[in-house]
Amino acid sequence: MLSVYYHAAARPPAPRARHWQPIAIENAGRILRCDRSFGASGRRRRAIVKLGARLLILRGAHTVEAERRADELRAALDDIYPGADAIIAGVPAGGRDDVAMYEISLQLKLDSAPDAAADALKRTCCSCMDYCKIDPTDTSTGLARVHFGISTRRGFESLGKVLDPQAWDTCQSLNFPAAYYAGNTCPSGTSIPTPASPNPNEGTTWPTGILFEDFESNFELGNAVFKNLLNITTLLDKTRLSYSMDYGLCAALESQVLDETTPTTGMGVDEDCGYAKAIDTSTASNPDQSLVDGLKCIKFSKRESDFGLDDWAQFGLEALADGVANTGVCCGPDAAPATPCDCAEDCEQARVQNPSPPPPADPKHCKRVRDCNPTAAPQ
Repeated sequence: MLSVYYHAAARPPAPRARHWQPIAIENAGRILRCDRSFGASGRRRRAIVKLGARLLILRGAHTVEAERRADELRAALDDIYPGADAIIAGVPAGGRDDVAMYEISLQLKLDSAPDAAADALKRTCCSCMDYCKIDPTDTSTGLARVHFGISTRRGFESLGKVLDPQAWDTCQSLNFPAAYYAGNTCPSGTSIPTPASPNPNEGTTWPTGILFEDFESNFELGNAVFKNLLNITTLLDKTRLSYSMDYGLCAALESQVLDETTPTTGMGVDEDCGYAKAIDTSTASNPDQSLVDGLKCIKFSKRESDFGLDDWAQFGLEALADGVANTGVCCGPDAAPATPCDCAEDCEQARVQNPSPPPPADPKHCKRVRDCNPTAAPQ
């Protein structure tokens, strides 16, 4: 998906000396077509909408470069969904900056398409991106962040089970090959711990805990792999009708970037922290409604910055927020029904509809809280 966001961008950054560019879009199309992991249909839907909107923006541009890009996007779209051409052709022309409008039009076209292939691309559950703000890497602090809000017809206790970090390798399996409880004390050293037992039940309160996470993202010359230990605090509050999960870096164990054949220990990120909170917003006429408020802050170590990974933070954070909205809160048997659900589906649309989101709450485990939340009091 990182490749999709990169190629759908108006002006993707140029590769640096060490070639970090995401995989070619035609290869990404084939991978998405063959993807059978959880959330695959939602990722295909997002890819069609993102790439289709960029193709529509290019419509009418007759430079050699624009036509080359358009041909690449058409080929990738045809791999993902052979009916994409007909859907795109039916979208009325708009302005060259109307990305969100084009995305919404394509989503509506997908939902009304009569063929069986389109049926598999319809929404799997109802979730709405209410607000989303991405702050690309700050040159002075090295931090990048995303703050988002997602409404869904699902109770806060049910959401707690899929927001629990132990569920990441199930609900976000494309990027998390492994995520497990590793005890309640941050160990010294850089060795990868074994799962600890007994582990907390998913969606319950952890006063303290350590999570091992194995994160991967695909690039043209290889993967970016980060293995970290995170401090975790969760709270299931049945009095205040909320579930919260705060996390922050305990230790960076190792990273392996691009064409490297062996991992480097003790490296990867200097900061990786944030929270996800499910807050009950039910009413008498609309029970089991919740708002998920989320924040993620990331700072790469100098080694990763030298590879140019700072440049893709904005794409990665946008894909993360959209993934939570389209896959994470739709995980498990209690996901809200897919229809009717007429609302923003991703970060791009939320930015247009609600350009000024509320300030984020204070992240408990961020070492540099003021940088991750500029509205916070000085530490």
